Amino acid sequence: MHYLPGLGLGIWISIGVSGGHVNPSITLALAARRGFPWRKVPIYIMGQIIGAVIGAALSWSQYSHAINIVEDGGLTGSTASLFATYALPYVTAATCFFSEFLGTGVLAFVLFMTMDKRNLLAPPHAFLPLVAAITLLALGVSLGMQTGKPRFKLHLFFIQPELDHFAGFGFNPARDLGTRIFLSMAGYGPHVWSYRRQYWLWTPIMGSTLGALVAVSTYDLFLREWSIETSPSSQANLTDQLAVEVEHPV
Repeated sequence: MHYLPGLGLGIWISIGVSGGHVNPSITLALAARRGFPWRKVPIYIMGQIIGAVIGAALSWSQYSHAINIVEDGGLTGSTASLFATYALPYVTAATCFFSEFLGTGVLAFVLFMTMDKRNLLAPPHAFLPLVAAITLLALGVSLGMQTGKPRFKLHLFFIQPELDHFAGFGFNPARDLGTRIFLSMAGYGPHVWSYRRQYWLWTPIMGSTLGALVAVSTYDLFLREWSIETSPSSQANLTDQLAVEVEHPV
């Protein structure tokens, strides 16, 4: 659950400086479909990944003792899903890919709808972080288990394995790649990269990126291109029309 307010706060803090870019998939979609300068894309993505590495390091600094208890003094990899995304054993590779593709696609679709100036019913941009957090909550509940994995819940007097549906969902390439880089630095070994034949590349990176690009292209094709221009006169006329329809429904 901490991931949700973390996303909202991250956007709120950075929106005045960088536009609130915290997801490489969204940054690439903005460059491909909204004219965001391509020359800035590598810098933004690098910053997003570095931010994920630092975030993972801060989490490790707080919970390293508990992780050592679970790992019994070593780093066997059973706690790697506390940081990066790992699929449940019964979930196929295709399902993992489509889960990230669909989840990131829905997230991008909602965000671009919210940012669309032609959408007269879109909330103010100040609510964008809240919209992102609520959308991510819905996606985590509905799709998060697919790329989640059994975790360990530390109680006051004992350690109990449990299945956490929020354990591993990503819908953000930097959220997985940055934490995976930190896992290598922390000593988890090459398994974090070789897991399921480079799962890290084709699921959280390729799946998420393609999902965002397809979703935004779909939005532009079926909704944005047919939206009414939001000039003051047209906006006032449409507002009056909506008010009449509400008062006198057909």
